[in-house]
Amino acid sequence: MAPKFLQAVALALYASIVLAAPIFSRTAVSGVQITYNGTLATEFCCYNNGMSGAQWSAATVCKTFNASETAFIPLPTTFKGMCQAGKGIGATMAEFQLKAADGLAWGDISLQQGCDRAATIQTMDGTNNVAGFTKNVLEDAPTAAFYTTGAVSRVALATTMGSWISPANPAAIDYLNEAVGQYNAYITGGSGTKVVMDKTNRLAITFGPGASG
Repeated sequence: MAPKFLQAVALALYASIVLAAPIFSRTAVSGVQITYNGTLATEFCCYNNGMSGAQWSAATVCKTFNASETAFIPLPTTFKGMCQAGKGIGATMAEFQLKAADGLAWGDISLQQGCDRAATIQTMDGTNNVAGFTKNVLEDAPTAAFYTTGAVSRVALATTMGSWISPANPAAIDYLNEAVGQYNAYITGGSGTKVVMDKTNRLAITFGPGASG
């Protein structure tokens, strides 16, 4: 048996190593938790601001989610952009900035470039503040409110603000104002919509199913 003083030195050394080791804590990591409530495996991508045209394929991160899957996506506090289903225009956007000037994460839902599914964005700091909507608005939408076949790579309600693909669609504006409302998601303009703020620089995003499930 080792002398007692050697045992004491070994224990002290072990304790110093354990106490000095960094402890991973998910609460200390900035990013977004994505939950997918659809039935078909679907890719979701997050993009920094500035994506347009062909650059839309340059996502910061993409992950394929299976039915009812939830995963946390670590992102730096400098991230300012959005997450959506897949690549290209026409999707419902969960927009966010993980650390604004006030130190908080800010988030909202936008339908200005299209709407292919319901989405919510929620704080993760215990305040449970939620923005967005859960209704499947594709089911009851008039035909005139959709992007024309082939205009985008998804079944989606058309842009309400206009883009390089098509001008603003009046039928989509009218329908979304009635079915969702400007308070719950950006439809036209840049005001009057609920924004959630999180002090831990993390946000939880939930996407509903698309047209195919």
